[in-house]
Amino acid sequence: MKKLILLITLCLPVITLASEAIRLNGDYLYSHVEVAQVRLQEIVPSLNTKRFNELVADKYNCVLRGDFFLCQKAVKGVSLPQTLEAEINQAWNQRFFAFIASPFDPSLTNESDYLLEWDIFDVVRFDGFQVSEYHYWLLKNYHETHKIALNFSNGERWINIVDETKITTPLKKTVRVNNFKSTIFELDLAFIRH
Repeated sequence: MKKLILLITLCLPVITLASEAIRLNGDYLYSHVEVAQVRLQEIVPSLNTKRFNELVADKYNCVLRGDFFLCQKAVKGVSLPQTLEAEINQAWNQRFFAFIASPFDPSLTNESDYLLEWDIFDVVRFDGFQVSEYHYWLLKNYHETHKIALNFSNGERWINIVDETKITTPLKKTVRVNNFKSTIFELDLAFIRH
């Protein structure tokens, strides 16, 4: 038992130090769109208790917002409509992120049991805009999640890092069924290194 405790004590710092920022380098060209999550949303007037009760029974989460309830439910197995997929592919075709690595090592700014943060001084170009550094998060939960925030002059863009060859950026599209019902597609735009 003492040997096991000693082994764990010696290996734990090595395991903790193994978590590091993934350095991106090169051009990441738009490849395809992936569905991350789909939510059904319905607005129900607060006096329509019959419809409210039906939605709650159907496992919708409803929140009172003034004179109406905003009800939402995540659903699985809903595919992206082909017209919406074609629209996204046309809008993002040939767009890319260019990562130009610098000789500087990432600067660790925060370290805890569940989160590591760095400032990385690499140049990133996208759609004619450029940044010379970005903030990087490594969230350590049941699996490691790598994210960066790029603060371009035209707005902030979040990127999830899958590995050295693939990154994704989120996009939300809403398809209105009528004035009260919508389907919200939370999407990931995939970019592959070329």
